[in-house]
Amino acid sequence: MKTFKCIALVLLTALVFTSCSQTQKLGDLTVVQGMGIDREEGKTRVSLQYLNLAKSSGSTETLTGNITDVSAESADSISAAVSNISKTLSREIFFGQNKVVVFGEDYAADSMEKGMDYLLRSDYSRPDVAVAMAQGFAKEILENKE
Repeated sequence: MKTFKCIALVLLTALVFTSCSQTQKLGDLTVVQGMGIDREEGKTRVSLQYLNLAKSSGSTETLTGNITDVSAESADSISAAVSNISKTLSREIFFGQNKVVVFGEDYAADSMEKGMDYLLRSDYSRPDVAVAMAQGFAKEILENKE
């Protein structure tokens, strides 16, 4: 009986101390709303439309519903460009709220296989995200204020 109590106490202690130790606050994340992928000067240019929570605190842009910004970086691959954006924004990028992935016309004509491969294999991709192709550059779609 004494052994059973000791084992139960050890298990209970282990369960108590294994709580959510790696939780993150919303303010510590870059919450992505849209992603644009373009081909520019032989490189892959990724644009992320994200929530700018600094704008949501009492500014006039809050009333118009414009609390998003767009950040873009170029690299040899989509993953490398996303990594470069993460360094620029200095916050972890959260794709859980991503609603759309827009491929630019040049990227779609040149590298669509790589883009679809990224969407199918990436940890950041969601199965219910809308995929679109822009006439021109995808970044222009994400920067649209309408």
